[in-house]
Amino acid sequence: MPIINLAVTDSTNNVLKQMAHDGAPSGTVVTADCQTAGKGRLGRTFASPAGKGIYLSYLMRPSTDMELISTITCYAAVAVVNAIYTVCGIRPSIKWVNDLQINGRKICGILTEMTGDAVIIGIGINVNDAPEDLPEQIRSFSSSIRMEMGLDQDIPRQAIIDALIEELDKINDTFPASHREYLAAYRSLCSTVGLNVSVVSAHNHTSEVPRPGKAIGIGDDFSLRVLFEDGHEESLSSGEVSVRRI
Repeated sequence: MPIINLAVTDSTNNVLKQMAHDGAPSGTVVTADCQTAGKGRLGRTFASPAGKGIYLSYLMRPSTDMELISTITCYAAVAVVNAIYTVCGIRPSIKWVNDLQINGRKICGILTEMTGDAVIIGIGINVNDAPEDLPEQIRSFSSSIRMEMGLDQDIPRQAIIDALIEELDKINDTFPASHREYLAAYRSLCSTVGLNVSVVSAHNHTSEVPRPGKAIGIGDDFSLRVLFEDGHEESLSSGEVSVRRI
C-alpha cells in the first residue's frame, strides 16, 4: 500500500483525510519529519519538532458498525506498544484511553478521526526528544523514549515506523475479528485501572466540578469502569469524559 513520506506538513491526519476523500485505499500511510499543526485529543496540539519524533497517519476503511469502529483507537494503542517493544525492548503502559507512558510520563498520543467511510489513525511518538524539544507547559508529565531509557544516542525512528506499519496492517487485516486478542492485551497494558481518578465531561472540563472515583476495570467495549464515591458505577466512553489521576 502507498506510503507517503513528507518533510513537513501541517498535520498528517489532514493530508490523509484529503487523500481518503480522493479515494486512497485502505492501508495508505502518511508520515512527516515535522508537523506545524499536530493535533491531539479534545482539540489540543501535539508538539512535532523536526527530526525527533514519529508523526504518522494510517487509513482504514472498515466495514462494520460505528460501535466497533470506536474501539480502533485502543487497537492502535496496543499496536504502538508492540512496535516500540520490538525495536527498543521496552513496553510502555497505556493510560486510558489513548496515551502511552513510560515511567508514568507520556511519550505517545493517538487521535482517530472519521471522514466518510474512512478512519484515520493519527499517531505521534516522542522518540529522541530532549527536554528542550518539548513545550515548557508539558515537560512535567511528558518525555521521550530516549530520555526514559537513559540512552546517549538516538533511537532509529525508521525501525519503529516499519514495525508500527506492520502492526497496523495486522489490525487492518483482522479487525474486528481480533477483538478478544486486542482487548486482552489492552487490559494487561492499561495503567489506569486501580487508580483513583477525577472525571469530567470531555467538552466541558474547564467549568465542571470533577467527580472523584476509582477506575476498576476495562469493559468489553474498551470503556473504563469507574466506581464513584457515592457507590454507583459507570462505564465511561472516551468521547464523553476526560479522566485524570488523583
